[in-house]
Amino acid sequence: MAELQLPASRPPEGQGDGSSGRLPKPPKRELRRHLRFRIDDASAQVSLKGFLTSFGLGKVHKARAAINLSEGGVLLLTREPIPEGTPVTVRIEMERYSDFIEAAGVVKWCEQGAHREEEYYAGIEFRGLAPGDLKKIAQMREWFNSPEYKARRATRRRTQPPTIETNS
Repeated sequence: MAELQLPASRPPEGQGDGSSGRLPKPPKRELRRHLRFRIDDASAQVSLKGFLTSFGLGKVHKARAAINLSEGGVLLLTREPIPEGTPVTVRIEMERYSDFIEAAGVVKWCEQGAHREEEYYAGIEFRGLAPGDLKKIAQMREWFNSPEYKARRATRRRTQPPTIETNS
């Protein structure tokens, strides 16, 4: 009777790799369709969508900052958690452009920061971003990735003393 042969790429369970015989996990596939870019000097607000929001009475989360941005969404640093799946409206204001982007979205995830209990990071996916806002994001990407901006940022870091953020 012939002996059963396993493929050479997979050793028999518990042999050859010093583990319990489990195969290594395949690398995670990038699910984002748009390249993110880091943004600075951007203020952000997040309004929870709902009945009261339509009357201007909805709960507003003052986000601490917009961290990165793409045509698909934004990463925000917030003061409190926002439940996953929550429909929101995000407003990002950029000093450089004296302009803003306002978009509907949904919270895809929200996690507490590792260094401070009062910091939360929320990934917001945009829904139906207006063509004008897409153009603004493209202009911002061009600026934040430009050699001029990178040189200014490096100079600012060397000349500004570190600051300690206080809770306000």
